Amino acid sequence: MELITNRNVHQEYQLSKFDSKMGVWPYYGVISWYKHPIDSQRLKIAIQQIVDSVPILAGRLVKKLFSPLKVVCHPQKSGVGFI
Repeated sequence: MELITNRNVHQEYQLSKFDSKMGVWPYYGVISWYKHPIDSQRLKIAIQQIVDSVPILAGRLVKKLFSPLKVVCHPQKSGVGFI
């Protein structure tokens, strides 16, 4: 899994390898937006559907966590986390 962060106003994403930190932080990935507000509930549902449709991603994390990958939203922090 890779950590995705937004580092500029054009919303271009930079990817950083996150595997070495798996199990250390409560979230396995975070996406932040600085330019436009988003509907956190609709975004959560959309990302959950994408995650559920990718068996390689979900299967890899199920083996490490013994549970399905879940998406959580924190509108106050302008981000989405994967747990």
